[in-house]
Amino acid sequence: MFDQSFVDSINNLAIELAGNIPSWKPYYWESLDSGLKIKGCATTFYKRGPQKGNIKYLINQESKTVFLSESDLKKLRNKQD
Repeated sequence: MFDQSFVDSINNLAIELAGNIPSWKPYYWESLDSGLKIKGCATTFYKRGPQKGNIKYLINQESKTVFLSESDLKKLRNKQD
């Protein structure tokens, strides 16, 4: 099980690999034999209604998939320790 700071590090690396798009956030993580597959897209916030203030994922805008290898994950884990 990963602690939250390690998950944040994974997400930050995924954002960098996606090209540092300002509103890009990951929304899907899949474990592969060789690492992680992370999908993300541009985001905004709901402005009204019952979900006001929650993140709204704009799947059709700036949608990207990034892959983190096991060696990338090991490097991140070593930085955490």
